[in-house]
Amino acid sequence: MKAPVLVVYFILYLDEFTKIPVEIIHYKKYKWVKNITRENV
Repeated sequence: MKAPVLVVYFILYLDEFTKIPVEIIHYKKYKWVKNITRENV
């Protein structure tokens, strides 16, 4: 390819930039949080 190192790095990690909006939406919904404590003991 003979591309500069920074170009190759950017191409390899390009998918991370596309995942960011999806991850932010998932984080704000708080569906990933699970209550592991017992409420009725």
